Amino acid sequence: MFFLSPKIIGGKGATSSVMGEGITRISKAIKIKDMQLRRFGEDILLEGYVK
Repeated sequence: MFFLSPKIIGGKGATSSVMGEGITRISKAIKIKDMQLRRFGEDILLEGYVK
């Protein structure tokens, strides 16, 4: 589950919602299956499962 909002919250030392070493190629990206979107006012909820 991942929420998107039209607000920016963070700062110089803010923790990222996606941490780690990252990837060297887009083909190595983690894929999500059965993704659904739902709206809650201005916010969007993305739901899915790691493939």
